[in-house]
Amino acid sequence: MPTLEITNVEDDGTIPKAPVPNFKVYNNFRSGDLAPPDGTDTPDLTLKVPEPCTLQCEQGKVVLMVHVGNEGASPLTAGATITVDGVVKGQPAMLASVEVVDVIGPGKVSAAYAIELDAADLESVQVSVVAKEQECKLGNNTAMVMGPFCNI
Repeated sequence: MPTLEITNVEDDGTIPKAPVPNFKVYNNFRSGDLAPPDGTDTPDLTLKVPEPCTLQCEQGKVVLMVHVGNEGASPLTAGATITVDGVVKGQPAMLASVEVVDVIGPGKVSAAYAIELDAADLESVQVSVVAKEQECKLGNNTAMVMGPFCNI
């Protein structure tokens, strides 16, 4: 008796008497996965960083609200790291690092990560996100925010 496989159903819904085994066509014996092994089924992280919140400028603080998006074909499951680098008094400086632990599905955007920074002498900020798993594109993981941030 023939078995039901993905390659042996005719257009009219009948099953052929001598079907071609699907693993000979798709090389998927016991895998159950027809996804191409070419890296296209991966997350693709992006950043959304609107203008910084300057409501705390009188305390010398500025708050970045960072959203991590996933424009890839599969969810981000292994997490990621958001890093914030800036230029303070003309010198590069590492300002903050935040771990992303939530799963971010394809086509979804995370809740905002509020990152508070010292606004004194802060000239510009570069926000980056790096996935802890293979990612589709790397050229869209950075956002720049130019100052001045607070007039203190």
